[in-house]
Amino acid sequence: MATVGREGHRARLRQQYYDSGSEEMSTRTMLELFLSLTVPRKDVKELLYAVMNRFPTLNELFNASYDELMSVKDMQNATAMSILTLNELINRSEKNDNKLDKPIKRLIYARSLFEDNKHEALAAVFMTGALSAKDAQVMTDFSLKSKTTISQITSAAVQNNASCVYLIHFTPDENSAISEDVDFLCDIKYALRELNIEIIDYIILTESNDIIVSQNKKLRLMLA
Repeated sequence: MATVGREGHRARLRQQYYDSGSEEMSTRTMLELFLSLTVPRKDVKELLYAVMNRFPTLNELFNASYDELMSVKDMQNATAMSILTLNELINRSEKNDNKLDKPIKRLIYARSLFEDNKHEALAAVFMTGALSAKDAQVMTDFSLKSKTTISQITSAAVQNNASCVYLIHFTPDENSAISEDVDFLCDIKYALRELNIEIIDYIILTESNDIIVSQNKKLRLMLA
């Protein structure tokens, strides 16, 4: 019968991850696996305990400074740099998640604004030049035929110092005529263009269907 010891423990950690994935591993075990990848050919159990005692939560660990990390017993430069680099990559990923530079991202964000909504509404998403969302205004008391609606959106765009905007019309009526949307889009496009603010998309949402103007061959010329 084979004996179980510390030798081969690193390999077993990796095999456990390959076989079961992260969902079957505790946070402590995942952290031990991560540390073992930064420290070659050495038992990291003592380092693991030292790290957990110094930083009780992962949030504290991955927001620690280099000096704070290096103050941990047995901490190596490569491990500290790995932690700092990983934190920076996570931060950059979160920043990129705010970018609405693709139609599918704009649609997902649009759906999130009306997740629990059952009534007709209009939303304007105000964006930076890098296509990151700055703010969103949802209107339930509006009319696509009213100049007041256009005035409210243009004023909010200026207040947000928006470089561009995209609009979402949510309607529970599956048979809602698109003609009002077309007229409204044309009117507000020119109103915003006078302020040097572009409309990059217009999305019509129903409970079961989506029309994304930038992806519709018949309609996307209206954004030009």
